[in-house]
Amino acid sequence: MESIGPLMNVREVAHLVNASVERTYQLCANGTIPAVRIGRRVRVPREAFERLTTKHSLASARRSAVYPRPSFSEADIERLARALAASLAAAWRRRQKSLGA
Repeated sequence: MESIGPLMNVREVAHLVNASVERTYQLCANGTIPAVRIGRRVRVPREAFERLTTKHSLASARRSAVYPRPSFSEADIERLARALAASLAAAWRRRQKSLGA
């Protein structure tokens, strides 16, 4: 599926970003993916696409370094589960009371 030259078609870009062709057209139309129209065809400059993917890869790596995934202990999970159950029970009692049951 590798095209030769400086431009890629939307189907190739969709394959690279793991999206549908329709969604890729939307991303090109709203400017998220840089694209040019040549007649009725939409083409994506290879260099601009590579810069975009590199920029997003770096931003993603930076985000995961700044905001690491939290790790919860078993005690934390138990405490959260009890708090959620108590909150749901209280909401259920309020609802039943408002219905006059």
